[in-house]
Amino acid sequence: MVIPLPKASVPVSPDLGFAFPTDLCCNCSAMADLTILEQDTRLTRYYLIGGSEVTLMLRLPFCRVCGPSAKRRPVSLSHKLLVFALFYFAVLAVLMLSGMALDSESLLDNTALLSGVLGLVITVLWYGRRRPETRQSSYYQPVRITRLRQKLASGVVLGIGFGFTNSAYLRRFEALNAQAITAGQIRTKQL
Repeated sequence: MVIPLPKASVPVSPDLGFAFPTDLCCNCSAMADLTILEQDTRLTRYYLIGGSEVTLMLRLPFCRVCGPSAKRRPVSLSHKLLVFALFYFAVLAVLMLSGMALDSESLLDNTALLSGVLGLVITVLWYGRRRPETRQSSYYQPVRITRLRQKLASGVVLGIGFGFTNSAYLRRFEALNAQAITAGQIRTKQL
């Protein structure tokens, strides 16, 4: 039985301040029909024998069309490899059963290769469907945490890096937070 651990709040230095523009959608730059949504934004760091995950709830403006993207976390390479492995083994099982049912030696001899090719094609098609709609900069969360600078012992966040898929929203964010960016507390980058 797995016992869920409560989410702990991340302590942030009182000197670290930033604000997000609220006058345009952070994904498509629409200026009408905006709603402020809390985006569950995570940064996962891996170490030799473990890792850590930091979650920040960012209050960001989304239009009605882009609202669902606030809940779609970006997909990592390890996640894509896991999906490929699932498709690979599913196709492998189907091909092996088909080869045995049809008593086809050539199918059974090439099952591993065919499973790899078909698993890769299915994986590419699976993720190819997840494309942003017209005007959207991302199918997934458009604002991401790219780095955190924390005190070693206490874990207090001293600096933060944000990645933006929408260049117009990035420019507005940089203009609004110019002082903190100049001070080195915030770093930004275009994704």
